[in-house]
Amino acid sequence: MEEQLVTVETYQFLPQAQAAKLQLEGNGITVFLADAETVNMDWLLGNAIGNIKLQVPAEHADRALTLLDEMREKALQRRETEDDSEGTVCLACGTKIPEDQSRCPSCGWSYTGEENGAQGAAHEVSGQGEDRTQLKENVRPHRLDLIRALKGPMFWFFLLAFLLMTWLLRWLAKQH
Repeated sequence: MEEQLVTVETYQFLPQAQAAKLQLEGNGITVFLADAETVNMDWLLGNAIGNIKLQVPAEHADRALTLLDEMREKALQRRETEDDSEGTVCLACGTKIPEDQSRCPSCGWSYTGEENGAQGAAHEVSGQGEDRTQLKENVRPHRLDLIRALKGPMFWFFLLAFLLMTWLLRWLAKQH
């Protein structure tokens, strides 16, 4: 007798669907992704065909829904515990680094391309005794700050280019 498949969830993007599929298969449930190739090739068709459908045999549908709910809850808890609003974390000592600084205020470690901690260590060894928290003045700003600063102007540049091209194409269509 043929098994009846039930759609337990739909996904807009293939990586989300594949993650759910792996989670369910890891728990012993047979899973099929319907329309995954179609949506992956042309994601604009996703709404028309109902996105990617995660399908399981009917007798495993309740267990699959429970596992998917648990997966969502764990992801939500992970996002809530990872409060990144105060800055990034130093990989050397675990102290939070404020967003406006590029060096750790406690150990002097840096995400920049300099030799990490070497500058602070050299000052201590040479007897100058410069405080590591003062090293932040000598460090160049993050490259990400430059990208963030250019985000707004680049948006407007591309929007204006798009509008200009649209106007030009309409004007050309009227000429023919």
